[in-house]
Amino acid sequence: RATQILLLRKQMTLPRLSPTHSQSRILEFLVRPGQYVEANDAVMIVKCSSDLVTEAFRTTVDEQQCMIIETEDEGIVTHLKTNLLNQWLPVDMAIGVIDEDAQEGDVVDDGEAHDDATIHGGQMDGNWLWQAYKHNNSCKGIDS
Repeated sequence: RATQILLLRKQMTLPRLSPTHSQSRILEFLVRPGQYVEANDAVMIVKCSSDLVTEAFRTTVDEQQCMIIETEDEGIVTHLKTNLLNQWLPVDMAIGVIDEDAQEGDVVDDGEAHDDATIHGGQMDGNWLWQAYKHNNSCKGIDS
């Protein structure tokens, strides 16, 4: 009996961390194009808009929290929109690709803006799985 191995290409998106969360700034990518990642690898640090939590749970009206985003997928980061650092971006925006079946030469450094069709260059097998943790360092001192 033949066994089929399913290799997936996952779209990395800017995570929506709560139902009210609308935008984030990528402060730092902790991976680079061509890097192999696996479950629990930290991928980026983001600063979240104040609507991450409702006003009743904020310490100040305009509180913005920093979060570390980890992947739950594994493969090679074949695309990464590095040009998006330090810009307020809508959540769910495509920012890269993790490909389980990537080969050397499949890596594209997306330091320039591309539309989503260009970054993908083919069929995606869904969005990546991620988890987020509050960053131990506060966002104080990081421009709004």
